[in-house]
Amino acid sequence: MDFSILIVDDDKLLVKKYRDTVNWSGLGISVVFTAYNIRQAKARLQEYPVDILLCDIDMPQGSGLELLEWVRDREQEIECVFLSSYANFAYAQAAVRYSARDYLLKPVSNAVLESRIAQVTDIVRKKRKQGRQSSEEPGEKFWNEFLRQGNDSKKLVEAAIQEGLYGKTSPVKLVILRAWVNPDTEKYKKDIVLYDFVLHNIAAEIFYSAGKRLEAIVGVRDYEWVLVLGEREDDILEECFGNLKKNLEQSIFEGNCVYIGEDGIFQEAEALLEGLEYVEENAVDEGGGVIRQTEWFCRGDYPEPPWEKWGRMLKGLGTREAVKEEVCLFLEKVRQRHGWKRGYLTRFRQELTLFLFQYFSYQDADMKQVYGRDEAEDREYDALVSLENMKQYVRYMFGRLEEFWKREGQADNVIEVVKGYIEEYLREDINRALLARKACLSEDYLSKLFAREVGMSIPNYIASRRMEKAKEYLGNTSMTIGEVALKVGYSNFSYFSKTFRELAGCSPNEYRNR
Repeated sequence: MDFSILIVDDDKLLVKKYRDTVNWSGLGISVVFTAYNIRQAKARLQEYPVDILLCDIDMPQGSGLELLEWVRDREQEIECVFLSSYANFAYAQAAVRYSARDYLLKPVSNAVLESRIAQVTDIVRKKRKQGRQSSEEPGEKFWNEFLRQGNDSKKLVEAAIQEGLYGKTSPVKLVILRAWVNPDTEKYKKDIVLYDFVLHNIAAEIFYSAGKRLEAIVGVRDYEWVLVLGEREDDILEECFGNLKKNLEQSIFEGNCVYIGEDGIFQEAEALLEGLEYVEENAVDEGGGVIRQTEWFCRGDYPEPPWEKWGRMLKGLGTREAVKEEVCLFLEKVRQRHGWKRGYLTRFRQELTLFLFQYFSYQDADMKQVYGRDEAEDREYDALVSLENMKQYVRYMFGRLEEFWKREGQADNVIEVVKGYIEEYLREDINRALLARKACLSEDYLSKLFAREVGMSIPNYIASRRMEKAKEYLGNTSMTIGEVALKVGYSNFSYFSKTFRELAGCSPNEYRNR
């Protein structure tokens, strides 16, 4: 079965390289067309039958997205693989909208390109063989309905058995992949489509290369997918899951966890899914980011931490460092004896926050002086991802506490450090959050401390220092007003002149003339 491909790219050398060096015949492609812009590409598509489109997105005379939209409007059944010089969420989102099969970042080696094109030719081959308008196979369609259904899962399974789609004892393995992305961050909603696109591409390539078949990849919730395999687990599948996790972490998923379900049969699909979802909801990653349903356990009720003992240590002769180590040791001992549930870890984090709040009250201090709100909230979310993250959270909380008490009696030194930084980087973008990080204090506490010691707010102090420096330049150099403005951190000339007049009582030109 022979196929045809059209390569579209304004880089003529790249087009020639792909045309002459890729093993097209080995991929079953007998005809290779080329074009250097979308005008030429449209002419080729109107004149010749094309199965696959390999197209650059960024072209001066019209983008690849425009070309694919034109193809879809004409209802041409052509599979498309996009090329791009840089990762761009809007491009990937549009590629999904127009049903592109892949999105590759340049430079692309021949080996990678051949691997991806081989997957696409398989899809074209199946479409020809089955005479279908859609590449979605019956099995894939079933799993999409089954995993997204309400209460009809049992009926769906029975119907699939009656139709001969699966046998009662057909092997089934379900795997959940969850990407840990804080829902309170700006990137949460906008990156979902891109994550889905990347996951499908990477998973398909890994399992295809290993000779293993993925029945389906179904997004069931935001940043959560179910992978369906129709075969028992073996060493090769183990390697596939490891490679999948590693590749995802290297490409886009900063943190993810793979939950591997039990081996089962199709007739028990509903029970297999319920069991795996229970593990996904409750299991805590204790290392490696791979949790097996057959190995995970959590025995007993919530393990009550010895908060009173730790409180006495903090208030008495014990050091904060010793308490921190005791807390981390407790977390590890519970893991070894009983195991952790996510709900237990959530309760532990809440109790730790209350414990520290009570300690600050005892010391007649404000907890907000130590922990910046945004940073603490991010760490609170991350603490529930894994046991190691919870230990890091504990170290962070006690570490900031230690820094606070060390600096509490050294207010003068802190202010001098902040002043020195402002003086050195006057021309840069200086804000309260940046200075708070430099001083290892919360933004609110640094603001109060600075105002108390200096007699003015941080923004007013920065503005006054910039104006003093501007006066020096105006009086002692031949720099233009615009150059002086840039030198002291103002990119907007009008705003600089306005601020200067407010603080100096005259314009920069008037000051220089005086």
